[in-house]
Amino acid sequence: MGIQTPNGFNLDTGGQRVVVDPVTRIEGHMRCEVNIDENNFIRNAVSTGTHALTSVRAVEDALAIDIPENANSIRNIMPLSL
Repeated sequence: MGIQTPNGFNLDTGGQRVVVDPVTRIEGHMRCEVNIDENNFIRNAVSTGTHALTSVRAVEDALAIDIPENANSIRNIMPLSL
């Protein structure tokens, strides 16, 4: 059993599903989800998180740091690759 992702990966969703939510001791909220086969090998792993970029921007604003345009472009396309 599998799922084809928009970026061309085939995710194996068989086996036991294990979800750790929330992952604590980080800035923001994080969720980790894996599928484990009968031999205890991870067949699929997905993690999601929030607030990471917000935290960085808050520090940059507090210290009046201007980032290069290339860095800003990368930040803008990062969510599209997830």
